[in-house]
Amino acid sequence: MKLSIIIPVYNLERHVKNTITSLINQTVKNFEVVVVNVYDIRSNVKYPFLMGYLVNWQAKIINPFLITISYVINNKVMLLLSILMQVFIYLITAHKSYILIPIAIIIIIKILEKRNFFSNGIVLAPIGLFFSYLTYIIIGNLTIPSLFIRRLLFVPARIKFNYYDFFF
Repeated sequence: MKLSIIIPVYNLERHVKNTITSLINQTVKNFEVVVVNVYDIRSNVKYPFLMGYLVNWQAKIINPFLITISYVINNKVMLLLSILMQVFIYLITAHKSYILIPIAIIIIIKILEKRNFFSNGIVLAPIGLFFSYLTYIIIGNLTIPSLFIRRLLFVPARIKFNYYDFFF
């Protein structure tokens, strides 16, 4: 029996050589390697008429809403169907963000179920900003402060912009 190993790549051809070298050095010798440029596959998917728009809204708005509602009202059948719809859209489009949405929703709900989340967040956010600024002063690198500030300020603003863009 031959083992098939699929290596998805995108503009990282320099790492493919290291990956294949590592595979050759493994104990299993009966295998084949398939190198696939994932973004070529994604760019080849063409949707007729409004389907590109509707698939995006199905994956980013409707399914997450159904997942959240079914989790909150504890409807396991609806939750399973919503997650399966999300996985189906991922299989069609190959957008990894679509497959991570259900996981992110459940993690966020679990965090919100904890008591004192908002009071702790109000205290911890300025402390996080302070320490990220402190790392910039000490190290002189903007990576940590920019990540923290981007996640705290720009991501919620971008989400709100998408909401207003769609509904207003």
